[in-house]
Amino acid sequence: MFVFQAEPPQPSKIPVADAVGVTVVLLTCSYRGQEFIRVGYYVNNEYGDAELKENPPAVPQFDKLMRNILATNPRVTRFKVDWDDTNKSGTTKVTTFSILIKLYDDGMMSNIIRKKWLAGYAVDWRGPIGEYNYQPNSYRNVLLIAAGTGITPVYQIARMIIDNPEDETRVVLLYSCRTYADIIFRDKLHQLQDYWNFKGKDYLLHLVFPNYPSHEGCTINLSYDLKCVIRNEKGFEEKILQGFNSVEELIDKLGNLIKDHHKRNLLCSNTEKPCVATNYSKVLAEIDAIGWEKLSSVNHDFTELKLKMYDSLNHQHILNVKFNNNVPEFFTEYPRNVNIEWQEDTSTLSEMYSLFCQEAEHYQDFWKAMEELDAGCWVLEPENPSRRDTYRKISIAPNVSLKIEVDPNHPYVFPSITWLGSETAVSKFREKILDRIEVWDNDLPINTNLERLLEISLPLKQTLDMGTENYEVTCCICYSERLNGEVPSRTCDNPNCGQSFHIFCLYEWLRSLIQTTRKQGNKVFGECPYCEQPISCNPPAS
Repeated sequence: MFVFQAEPPQPSKIPVADAVGVTVVLLTCSYRGQEFIRVGYYVNNEYGDAELKENPPAVPQFDKLMRNILATNPRVTRFKVDWDDTNKSGTTKVTTFSILIKLYDDGMMSNIIRKKWLAGYAVDWRGPIGEYNYQPNSYRNVLLIAAGTGITPVYQIARMIIDNPEDETRVVLLYSCRTYADIIFRDKLHQLQDYWNFKGKDYLLHLVFPNYPSHEGCTINLSYDLKCVIRNEKGFEEKILQGFNSVEELIDKLGNLIKDHHKRNLLCSNTEKPCVATNYSKVLAEIDAIGWEKLSSVNHDFTELKLKMYDSLNHQHILNVKFNNNVPEFFTEYPRNVNIEWQEDTSTLSEMYSLFCQEAEHYQDFWKAMEELDAGCWVLEPENPSRRDTYRKISIAPNVSLKIEVDPNHPYVFPSITWLGSETAVSKFREKILDRIEVWDNDLPINTNLERLLEISLPLKQTLDMGTENYEVTCCICYSERLNGEVPSRTCDNPNCGQSFHIFCLYEWLRSLIQTTRKQGNKVFGECPYCEQPISCNPPAS
């Protein structure tokens, strides 16, 4: 007898509209990735309380829902499984597979393979491992070793560590290329080098060793904030200038210094920085005129304010105000910059706040259109949309996506679109749009118009269940789905290949292959890393 117990429905797994009523519970059993039996139960989700059952709340109360099986005899489906010899006899089944390796005439590794990889020669294989499940602060030091294009997954790990202000792991990268020009991500690596990121604070240390490994002639340049930290330690700066035993010793000392500095909350003297005077009485009077209930937050010296407001659809908006010598700068999350002209003698913060509120009403149709698009499509990018974002990259079919750029002033007119995918995959969709453009109706939501034009139902991630792997594309250079929040958006046009790449990865790959790549304007032309057919790529957006 098989017994199972299920917890009440979870909001994160069940759409709110389907929380109450009949659903299906599926139990599956697999052997080495092969499903051999599927058991389905019809289950009714209902409230046990009679009053709640009679008058169910608009927002489901998941902790009070009960599951009741409607039929005692479940639906059982069995599938054929290819049981291997291990299951029958306890012996290991020997199989073979082929690996294609490209050898270069002047390649160092290619020559080693030609000379040593003879019949009977044993070779150990590892990777690619795809996304590395790195846990912050698991190690004190991480040494990353890469060569050539192998930098792509390593770069992501380094970025993950440095971008996390809570991660105190020290990263060392050992990377080799034939020439300096062959370094992939060269500009990005220069940005990352020499940085500490401690509790959200970056400290820059620049060491120059003209006679490495000797320390003779070494020069040390510290960022202003790091100098402030050292200034609180008596004699430490002199000790650095006098010399040290090793680079590791110096970095460890400075790292410990920064930790102690933050633990003691030492205040750094700001005498070398320009002083920003704030007219507190004027700022307080401005806030009083607007209303203190509209103040969201303020920093300790009243040079930065956040004012909140609610529009006619009850959406909250934040106006960020930064005072620079009593002249305010304004920042919003509106899709277009608010045209604010500040007159020092006559303008008031209250007037600017009123203009900010009026501007919010101008974008109501735009935000409504984007919310409809988010609800009716599988949005690939942005991963976490803000009210400023005017584009969406949505899934259309396996390996086909569409970038939609919406005009905030006319959100329901036909948007600017860009097809993403191989030419073979997207051509039929592009032709259908061109043939049926007159079907577009400015009174309908964007996703509804797209479905009418393409004569399809747009995929929704939550309704695909286990079938999302055909839609979730992995970059074939860095072996991950997202790079800095972006999904792969360039696909090889060879129908027998169809591999997908991040624009950044492909551009850096092609740019590094000097002998086989040509450049026209900003666009680079070269060969697909997999099928060696021609492929081109524009530079990634900065």
